[in-house]
Amino acid sequence: KFKQKQLVDELVNMNAIDFAEQKNILEKKYDEWKGNLEQIDDITLIGFKI
Repeated sequence: KFKQKQLVDELVNMNAIDFAEQKNILEKKYDEWKGNLEQIDDITLIGFKI
């Protein structure tokens, strides 16, 4: 499973990268993690800048 800690670690490592590139990186990481398996759960991720 792709756990919360994995996601937080990824976000911390790319905090200086703009949102569009972060989105691309996260989509790629998810696709690599998922492989050929079917998606069975919904995914929601919201980003905002303060």
